[in-house]
Amino acid sequence: MGDFDHDSMIDLSDMILDCEMEGGADGFGKASELSSRFNLFIPLSVKFIDGKAEIHYYIGEKDLANREIRLFLDSVKAQKTYESWSQRVDESEVPPLWKDIIRDFTRVKSAVLLVAYIDGGDIRFRFRFHHSDYDNVSDLIMESRRKSQNLRVYYLGKSRGTRNIITEISKKIQLTSIRFYSRESRSDGPWTRIIKPTSHDDELDAVYLADHSANNKSLEVLGDNIYEGMSHEDLYEHITNTANELNIIRLIRIQRLEGDRLETEVILPTIHSFAYLGMLSNIKSGDPKLGIKLIGVYTVP
Repeated sequence: MGDFDHDSMIDLSDMILDCEMEGGADGFGKASELSSRFNLFIPLSVKFIDGKAEIHYYIGEKDLANREIRLFLDSVKAQKTYESWSQRVDESEVPPLWKDIIRDFTRVKSAVLLVAYIDGGDIRFRFRFHHSDYDNVSDLIMESRRKSQNLRVYYLGKSRGTRNIITEISKKIQLTSIRFYSRESRSDGPWTRIIKPTSHDDELDAVYLADHSANNKSLEVLGDNIYEGMSHEDLYEHITNTANELNIIRLIRIQRLEGDRLETEVILPTIHSFAYLGMLSNIKSGDPKLGIKLIGVYTVP
């Protein structure tokens, strides 16, 4: 038995990504207009497919009491995902600045997009990164500001702590932490890693904390015991691709390998946690040898 405060692995992420950038930009499209008019908090999911940004936004079922919101979702043929509605935004509708910011920041070796959302009509986003990339992030900010004054930087500096960020977001939308483990036949641990958004459907991109290069020559050294690189891993790629198909937002994905036990923690909106648990159940049923078992499901306070 346990709880989120004592059992979560997210504090380990602060040892890997020790810096933070919080930014924003003017919103765009009908979703931003609705957010401004009705004070909606709208989470965004950003994916990269063949180098192109694909953005989905999510509106909770409780907001359908508003007729105008309901008519809007009908007009854009929004897709229902359990207790929320999602809509894919075509890249042609996304302002170049927003696409460039997200694409450029995700190309920084250690940068991980923690969260993106529309609040009060404006877009806000937070990146975490390792201090070895501080100059790269600084250069990107300056270049983006040169191109457009629309980019707003609210914070750049040492990380204020993942737990504090998650707690702040949980005041806007209820979050759930799901922890589970599987059995892996591998000998490259022990390590802890944070999963990055990636432009490749068949590869897993992550930032590692390890006492060595995780016995993987493809990993690049970023700092003392910090590495970054891509790998092919059938189970987690299957989980990631299935969750993408179900339009499930995941804010944090952190894993720890010790021996043959791979622990995973995923923090996501509670309204999507039920779909994620159902997905894990189906994957386990399809291949019991994976040994997927739940460690805990906790509400983020």
